[in-house]
Amino acid sequence: MTWPRSNFALIQKNALLLCISVMCFPTPAFSQETAPFLLLRPHCEEGEELCPDFAIRDPQTRETDTLSMGDILDIDLVIKNPAGTSFQRVRAWIAYNPEVLEGIRIDLSPEFSLPTPGENNFFSEEGYIKIGASADQELRKNTVIVARMQFRVKGTSAKNTLLTFFDSQHGAQSHTGIFSGMAETENTILDTDPGHLFVHVTGEDPSITQPMEKQEDVIMEKTSVPKEPLESVFSSLQVQNLRVTTEGSAVFLAWDPLPAAELIGYNLYYGTVSGQYTQKRSNDTASTSTTIRGLPTGELYYFAIRGAKNTVEETAYSQEVAVQVGSPASATSPLTGQLPQGETAQVVRKTPGISGDTGLPSGVLLLITASAITGMAFAFRRQCHASIIS
Repeated sequence: MTWPRSNFALIQKNALLLCISVMCFPTPAFSQETAPFLLLRPHCEEGEELCPDFAIRDPQTRETDTLSMGDILDIDLVIKNPAGTSFQRVRAWIAYNPEVLEGIRIDLSPEFSLPTPGENNFFSEEGYIKIGASADQELRKNTVIVARMQFRVKGTSAKNTLLTFFDSQHGAQSHTGIFSGMAETENTILDTDPGHLFVHVTGEDPSITQPMEKQEDVIMEKTSVPKEPLESVFSSLQVQNLRVTTEGSAVFLAWDPLPAAELIGYNLYYGTVSGQYTQKRSNDTASTSTTIRGLPTGELYYFAIRGAKNTVEETAYSQEVAVQVGSPASATSPLTGQLPQGETAQVVRKTPGISGDTGLPSGVLLLITASAITGMAFAFRRQCHASIIS
């Protein structure tokens, strides 16, 4: 039987619509949108249904209205929990620029009556807001306010800046997470990167009276000033979920792809002293894994990765991971998966700045590829969902 061309085109159109509806409106049977996530939003006391949200700048970033010198940025840290999953502890380290924003106050919600010692304050020397607290019982509500934070815009030289969640990785030691279970079996149920809040700041002092301008000049100025480009955001981004394992004298690493249009590659830094990296390995944007061979067995190595926009601008360092070469159990953030049978580490001569060759064994690479595809699909569905809500 031969199908008419018009019928075939109609079938194609319906199939496309079905595919889009599945991606943007997933059913509970396979949706990951029910997982809890963290959100920064304007402070609100009007009831959940009336609380506003910040505008979406890109899939990973929301943005404030424009603030001037002396203005107060008043925000809430919120847990969204669509499926009512139980949890009891929350932790959020948020990077900020103390030269632009002055921390004024942090008020924990009554829901979290057990603050974590040494946190819940502004650490301007380190550039972090550290929030950590537990509830006296398990929480299951769909929306839970964690804390209220207030900042004051500083100085006339202020510039746009970011509030960025730090180290939202899996594991009970993560610096950003939503945790369930008892202390011995506690794990994070935060599956997605919370993203960033882009804070629009102008250097003008609103208390200074400006000379009267013609209406035509005002209109021309508003139409000729472009929106702040995304370039100012890039350096505050962070590659997530760096993992490591080892076999013989080889070390295998993998990380999550960085969702940034300006990205041209990744720079992996490593060395034998924590925070001091003497070696560098560059990878293109298509690579989210690499192998370093010929390292001395038994030596402890530290690794961190940065996204690269060009030869001079990079993102912030990722969380540092470490492993003792030849001892997979020593990995601080293990890369799970089985190496192919008979895989051996090829020793190569080291050259300054570069050691070994790139690429993972096929078994590990298959695992990483499948994880990356699944993560990108979940991120796309969440983007669609967020766009519809907005």
